[in-house]
Amino acid sequence: MSESQPLVSVAVVNYNGMAHLEDCLNSLAAQTYPNLEILVSDDVSTDESVSFIRSNYPSVKVVQNPRNMGFVATANRAMRSGRGDWMILLNNDVECERDFVERLMSAGAANPDVGVFAAKMRLFYARTVLYGVGSEMCKSCFGVDRGLGEKDEGQYDEPCEVFGACAGAMLIKKEVVERVGYMDPAFCFTFDDIDLCWRARLLGVRVLSVPDAVVYHKFGGSYGRASTLKYFMSSKNRLRSFLKNYEFKTIRKLALEVIREDIRLIQSMHKFRIPPRFAMTKAIVKSYLWNILHFPSTYRARRKVQKSRVVSDEALKRFIYQGPGRMPVVLPSYDIVDLDLFRQKDVKIDRVAMGLTDENSLGPGWDSAIAEPGDRSLRRSCTKQSYFYLRVLTPSKVWLNMRVKGVPKPLSGRVTLNGTFIGDFAIPPGQRKTLSFSVPQVVLERGVLEGIITLDETWRPIDYFPSYDNRPLGINFYEISLGERPLGPTVPGIADVIGPEEALRSLRKVLVLRSARPYFCVSALRRLRQHLDSAEVSLLLQQGAEQTPYDSLVDNVIPYPGQTFSRRGAGKELLDELRAMGFDLCVVLYGHMPRSSYRKVEQLARAVGARVILSIPPEGKSVVIRNNSQTAWNAGT
Repeated sequence: MSESQPLVSVAVVNYNGMAHLEDCLNSLAAQTYPNLEILVSDDVSTDESVSFIRSNYPSVKVVQNPRNMGFVATANRAMRSGRGDWMILLNNDVECERDFVERLMSAGAANPDVGVFAAKMRLFYARTVLYGVGSEMCKSCFGVDRGLGEKDEGQYDEPCEVFGACAGAMLIKKEVVERVGYMDPAFCFTFDDIDLCWRARLLGVRVLSVPDAVVYHKFGGSYGRASTLKYFMSSKNRLRSFLKNYEFKTIRKLALEVIREDIRLIQSMHKFRIPPRFAMTKAIVKSYLWNILHFPSTYRARRKVQKSRVVSDEALKRFIYQGPGRMPVVLPSYDIVDLDLFRQKDVKIDRVAMGLTDENSLGPGWDSAIAEPGDRSLRRSCTKQSYFYLRVLTPSKVWLNMRVKGVPKPLSGRVTLNGTFIGDFAIPPGQRKTLSFSVPQVVLERGVLEGIITLDETWRPIDYFPSYDNRPLGINFYEISLGERPLGPTVPGIADVIGPEEALRSLRKVLVLRSARPYFCVSALRRLRQHLDSAEVSLLLQQGAEQTPYDSLVDNVIPYPGQTFSRRGAGKELLDELRAMGFDLCVVLYGHMPRSSYRKVEQLARAVGARVILSIPPEGKSVVIRNNSQTAWNAGT
């Protein structure tokens, strides 16, 4: 490279980032591209950032705001101050590879018809994990960094045209900025880069990924991690972009869908008790109110955008996700680690309880930790490929144990540790299971275990529930641990509470009382039949109810009249007949309501006179056995 090459102005946006500036500025000083102007645009920092730069980096030009103005205004001042024909926008919490600028400029020289270039961003601490390679957006204007949270295995290493570029590491022609207009000053921060690239695309400007230009990003180092303020800004700016940049016919078509998505999001946060759901709900509502109050400003900006556009919404469709719901991406809500970082941190953990003791133990591929309604245990959904890390603390712990729960779709997969196949699994829909795999000694000897859970296929909530959630999810995990022995059943099962096979074989006549929905009763009867395959099973069923689901699972169906079983009239006569049949076992099938709701059906079970009463609740809850010492039935009122 020679000095005759174009001048590149690198604009670093800074606010109280002295802890990050040394890594950032040292990496820029070491760049192989020679014709470089480095600017730091400071947003009135109070942490001695400016004096630190002037003392240690005299060649760096400092642009100071007169007052605190936010990321967007600070970045705009930097771009206006740059003398180069090319501008690189850079966060202060990134470290650049030595050839970062050279790679970007090579792409610029090879593609003169492209105006914006997106670098590859990896996580600063977990350097094998992606932050993103360009940006994507769905039709309802939710943007995401392409590949965020994924293991970098070269899946994005082919340069291609993308919707946008992240302002944390973006190369843009100065003339494109001047033609498109600078970042929207109403944004303050977040969504500014998506909006800028969207407006550029409306003028026919192409955006290209440059995967061999690499930076390492500290993910939240500049403006903090997720917060309600950031969520408010993101929602507010997304709605403003929606109103500014789409054609009116597109707005009319998508407006209700955008509103419904936000309503569903609020419902989902409260259903799964996602913190801080109340503050997040308030942030969404405020973002709508802001856009209503500031609509005159948005309308003026819209007129400017629509007047100058040369590309239709229809032509841009191929760059915008058009499927149902939001982007089908599982966004990480935890600090991702990789194998090197896990070793560096010297984490002493051999048991990962999701949402409780999973800090510094999860790699890419996990959803947020949530609790289902009625379940106090936190769980995370895995994805197509999910990573976890454990340390071997005790040589006697030679079993890898997992507590999981199935989803609406049966899923199967396999587990590897340090590249060695450990075992495969298949999880039925909705059932809690324990998985135990014997770990070879040669794997344990390495001391640190990198586990990979790989599924054969995934499922999407949008296919099973009223939802806009189309993310590809896997099974639910509650715990992953090393143990001295394999885990027993998650909770006591039928065989555990009745006893050995001799006891099971002695139960020849079985009466089943149904107090749950048909789909659960069928599942419970299948479980029962696995242990009592030779017994004669009779089902007490309301007269007129559908019998077909049970035909292959029971030997007899005994109908009773009325909505509920009564000991008066015909009910009393039927009860006498049931007692005369001499049942060995009476089984009560529960639904998801508290067991106290089924008091009358349990009283009926006692009245039948069977020597054993078995209560089978939904899968994942304890099977309860009761000896039948009480035969009085008081369910008449």
